[in-house]
Amino acid sequence: ELKTKNLLLSSLGNIYFDAGYYDKSMEIYETMYECCTTDLEKSIALNNISTYYCLIDEKDSTLMFQREALNYAIASGDSLQIAMSKHNLSLEFDSFDELDSALYYEKMALKGLPQKENHGNYYSNLGYLILKTGGSKDSARHYLNKSLEDVPIEGKTSCLKSLYNLEKENGDYKKANTYLEEHAAIIDSLYCMEQSTEIQQLIYEYNTKMRVREEQLKGKRIIYCTFAGFVAICFIIILAYQNYINRKKRIQLQYKQSLEQTQNKLSSLETTIENNQLMITLLKQEHENKEQQIEEREQAIARLKEEKQQLLHWLFAQSSIYQRVIALSQQTTSNKKQMKALTTTEQEQLKKTIFGIYQSYISFLHIEYPKLTEDDQLLLCLQETSLSPLAIAICFGYTDTHPLNQKKYKMKERMSREESKV
Repeated sequence: ELKTKNLLLSSLGNIYFDAGYYDKSMEIYETMYECCTTDLEKSIALNNISTYYCLIDEKDSTLMFQREALNYAIASGDSLQIAMSKHNLSLEFDSFDELDSALYYEKMALKGLPQKENHGNYYSNLGYLILKTGGSKDSARHYLNKSLEDVPIEGKTSCLKSLYNLEKENGDYKKANTYLEEHAAIIDSLYCMEQSTEIQQLIYEYNTKMRVREEQLKGKRIIYCTFAGFVAICFIIILAYQNYINRKKRIQLQYKQSLEQTQNKLSSLETTIENNQLMITLLKQEHENKEQQIEEREQAIARLKEEKQQLLHWLFAQSSIYQRVIALSQQTTSNKKQMKALTTTEQEQLKKTIFGIYQSYISFLHIEYPKLTEDDQLLLCLQETSLSPLAIAICFGYTDTHPLNQKKYKMKERMSREESKV
């Protein structure tokens, strides 16, 4: 049963991946890995997971999972899987511009590939890497020509184009022209196939529209019979909605008045803080013997800042997005995949709310640490609140604190670099 489930999940994950639903395919691949019982199956699953991370440009995760896939392939003893894992590792190193590592693993993959297997893609990639690394053009030409024997028709175009450029640089324009003509012929063939497919799609679309039109005509007769009842229901809904809007407007008016009062008090507190700071400066310059008075002023400033922070937190706590974050942080499910976090729209709403409330703190960060990103500033502001680490992670769309810790680490590195410059 596990083997059957593993095969089904593999096919399903590939379908989602080919259709462009990469996040969904990643969930399928992770489930597939949990069903693996052999080293070979684990290697296949980890190959798929590594491909996903390579697609989203996560270098460390890509190479970590691909190397783990290679280790499982070696443990399984399957020479084809070992060669495929090394080939994938070469392609991923190439995508991250680590050409020497890519060339090394491609040579190792070609060396261990069974003779009965198709060598076309391996030869093609090896010839391409030799050209990119500035290696022997004769070797590159040799492998590219060998790849033409086994590589699929879609892959021949890139091989022929590379051979054309190679012969053109060597001055052999006759050979270069031959490769270019073959390349053009394949492109024309693929274009004709694509046009034929488009025509078939148009025919299918037309037939589908005709069937939909017939169903619509049938549905209209039912719609006419229920229209009167529908209008009555809509009228009732409109009345209820209007009542809800009026009640909401009253609540918003009360909230606006409270907000204005709080803003006025905040302005007053900021003015008081500035005056006290100026007084401290004057006292330090003119009255060195009044240390006790200065200490009292500093304590007053600390209390005022604490009160200001409490008011800022109160302002934030009154927002709807705060209530949303608190509700999400209190989720009781133990399955992280089922946990919910803030959507992109809600994250923008949170950022706008926080930046409006903590504007003075944002200005301070912008002056002291100009290299910080908006996400870094948002994280620092959220740390000033009473939100838990999980709640802060939810604010960034995460369902656990691990990605948040990574974000904190990178932010601290940027702040440390700024402080070292000073």
